[in-house]
Amino acid sequence: MQREAYTPNTSASANQTSSSANPFPSQSADGKRPKVHYLCAMCEKDCYLAKDDPLRCHDCGHRIMKKTETKA
Repeated sequence: MQREAYTPNTSASANQTSSSANPFPSQSADGKRPKVHYLCAMCEKDCYLAKDDPLRCHDCGHRIMKKTETKA
C-alpha cells in the first residue's frame, strides 16, 4: 500500500503559467538581447557587449574592459 505518493500537476494551464512567469527573460520585448556598456582599458572607447559576445574591444582588440557604473 502506497503512502503519500507524489503526483505532479500535468495540466496544460500549469505549464503555461510557469513558462510565462519567467522573471529573467533571455531577450527583451523587441527580440534583441540587452547589452552592457564597457570601456576599453587601452583605447578608452565605448563598447556595448551582449552576454554571449567575446570580451574584446571592437576597435583595438584589447581584452581588458572596464565596466561603467550603472545608475539605478
